[in-house]
Amino acid sequence: MAQATIGVDIGAGEIKMVTNSNGVIQKAACFAMPRDLIKDGAIQSDAAMAAHLKEGGRKNRMKGRDVAAAVPRGSMYVHRLTVPLMTAEQLELNLPYEFRDYLTQDKSHYFFDYYIVTPPKAEDKTMDIMAAVVRKEVVQRYGRILNRAGYRLRTFIPEELAYGNLIRSHGKRHPEEAGKDYCIIDLGHESTRVHLFRGDTIEVTRVIDTGGKDIDLVIGKVLGVDPYEARMLKHENKDDVLSLPECAVIYSAIAVEIMRAINFYGFNYPETDLEKAYLCGGGAKVGLLIRQIREMISPQLDGIVQLMPDSARDIIDPFLYPVAVGLTLQ
Repeated sequence: MAQATIGVDIGAGEIKMVTNSNGVIQKAACFAMPRDLIKDGAIQSDAAMAAHLKEGGRKNRMKGRDVAAAVPRGSMYVHRLTVPLMTAEQLELNLPYEFRDYLTQDKSHYFFDYYIVTPPKAEDKTMDIMAAVVRKEVVQRYGRILNRAGYRLRTFIPEELAYGNLIRSHGKRHPEEAGKDYCIIDLGHESTRVHLFRGDTIEVTRVIDTGGKDIDLVIGKVLGVDPYEARMLKHENKDDVLSLPECAVIYSAIAVEIMRAINFYGFNYPETDLEKAYLCGGGAKVGLLIRQIREMISPQLDGIVQLMPDSARDIIDPFLYPVAVGLTLQ
């Protein structure tokens, strides 16, 4: 029997885990991040994170050892490049020069990787690649944390490539939709992120600083509680806090910025066939926010589950797990 792969998506407010065995999503778990374990996007204690992951995996019976994890945001640079046609050995030598403006240390401190977007034809003189660079210490740190939690890091990719895996898998199941433009809207805690793809290749990600944290802040201000307690009230919608007028202002701000991101993409790619936008993230639970977005944008809104394997439709709240699922499809 094939070893299950566990997809691990460590977010600012929650950790999402899924198990994939033989291409079937068997189990999913989402558990809250302890107070102050992550600040400004950074893990504050390796030991505490390892213990939390271990306990969360044990409680939710996430069986398996091999992990595919998401690279923390801002830790990996990913760029689409057109380079002269060359061998794999030549690419290995040249990639550090393509990222020279981003490297703050000697190239020996980084891992470089790439994949070919469009296989070159015999007559081609250039090749289209997606290339990435990440500091070795980031990979090694995550490897140590996961090892302390009883896991083994096997795959380490950014969320954009995890979404690309979902789109690629969807295209194989629905060939008539392969190659289309895709928009994935992640209504996250720290920010809202609008990912725009041509086929399964990321073109641009628009980061909107407003996110779930801002809803927490206004709830906390109105009710006189700290943001962490406000987040718990938000998740339960206790006393209908999500209907507060102050929250409506945040919903409108997020919806307007999403509209601007999609319109700007359409301006730059007038030939786009963007028909749908797929929602994910914790904000997808907030009906009033979704209503605002639906009124603002022209693409039809749909749930991210439409891009996920059929087996993912059986898990509760699948919109929380697209990155974790996509990681296991690498």
